[in-house]
Amino acid sequence: LETDQEFGLAVLAHVVDALGTRADRFKSAGVSNMVDFRATGAAMPRMLVVIDEFHELFNGDDEQAREAVRPLEMIARQGRSAGIHLLLASQTVSGIGALSSKADAIFSQFPLRLSLKNNPAESQAILAPQNKAAADLRYRGEFVFNRDSGDERSNERGVAAYAEPDVFRAAQVRMRLARPGSPPRIFYARRPASWSFEHLTRLQSSAAIELWAGQPIDVAGLPESVRLARDLDQTVAVLGADDPRAPMIPGVISGMIVSGAHQLDANDEIVVVAGDARTAPAWLDAPFEHARSLGCQVRFVGADDAAAYLRDEIGTRERSSGGRILLIVLRVPQIPDLEREPTQVVASAPEVVDREMEFVYSFARADAAAASPTGTASAAAVIAGVARDGGLRGVHLVASWPNVQTINDFLGASHRGVGSYVTVGLGVDDLRTVASAHRVRIDGSPRIGLLRRSGSGGLRPLVPFEAWDAEH
Repeated sequence: LETDQEFGLAVLAHVVDALGTRADRFKSAGVSNMVDFRATGAAMPRMLVVIDEFHELFNGDDEQAREAVRPLEMIARQGRSAGIHLLLASQTVSGIGALSSKADAIFSQFPLRLSLKNNPAESQAILAPQNKAAADLRYRGEFVFNRDSGDERSNERGVAAYAEPDVFRAAQVRMRLARPGSPPRIFYARRPASWSFEHLTRLQSSAAIELWAGQPIDVAGLPESVRLARDLDQTVAVLGADDPRAPMIPGVISGMIVSGAHQLDANDEIVVVAGDARTAPAWLDAPFEHARSLGCQVRFVGADDAAAYLRDEIGTRERSSGGRILLIVLRVPQIPDLEREPTQVVASAPEVVDREMEFVYSFARADAAAASPTGTASAAAVIAGVARDGGLRGVHLVASWPNVQTINDFLGASHRGVGSYVTVGLGVDDLRTVASAHRVRIDGSPRIGLLRRSGSGGLRPLVPFEAWDAEH
């Protein structure tokens, strides 16, 4: 009941991958199709791909609609020999713009055609030119079935069987019991992603932390992570202003806290600093409680104490100090006294890291400190320093800014130190700035974007997790 063009494309991509995998197995066995492959004694199940309202894949005259044509044509042409079969259903097949040049090539691969009552134009589009038989139907559930690519001489009339809901439910149970294992992948287009507890329990402590950002729009449904290692430029920048009517940032941050807690230990700490809140928002209670249950230390720092905490505790932290800190700073620009310097001078000499690097400044010697008459660092300078080399000191930073201009003010136009972006409701111009013109929008809701600066995959749309609550 929910249409999502992007997920439809992901399903087609999954089936095309299956085509390639089966072709490789055929080649290894010295055969060219599934019938001959099975004759060798090897097992291979058939795959039935049912796409209801398939015309929605081609709605609009944009890149996504045109992108759907290629895999559908490939599956239609090559699928049968690989044991992959298509069943397409739609209320209409005429007037699909993106299919205009490929419709004949694709539909010629479908010898079996069925139409319920329709107007003459649709009857001809579904069955074949000049075959208007579906327009002559009179009764509820009556249909025309054709086994010869719509040739009207092969028309057969029938009446669709009616199945009670209990019959459908029983069929679902039989199918489920016949294929034990993971539950079916169900993609809901208009709600946050459900938590994957099976994958959550597999997380374990390691040198690098894999923070869950959201769930990709694909068939596998494996959580998408950002990887924070003990290295330079590991910061995750959350960019965008949340929609108060349907907030997504609580789900994004919950995902990072909960997944991070499964990889931290009793020596490590999760600290959330809020730029505009004196007390912890209610949605933090449940993920904090879950982190505590795993033995992880958690802490909330309100707006009144945020600048002092950053200056006095993070800014003076030595590289060998204690365990790791997952530092989440929400709404950075709203922290009071960000630019104010501490009254006591806190500075340290450059620290040699290795022969490949001359040195890494300590947090208290960040760029802004050089411009200060006292040589001390403000909280803003500490954030800039942590963004660059926090990973080397065991401080992994996730920080949020409402737009690109505000992050420019803190980290410069190059966003030095940022390894990944998570975009939440970011405008098109800002998306172009961080992700170039190759991807200028995130369609659907709720949706966020993930961009790894070191990769070549571009901006990837994700579904944010639902906020972690007491029931989880």
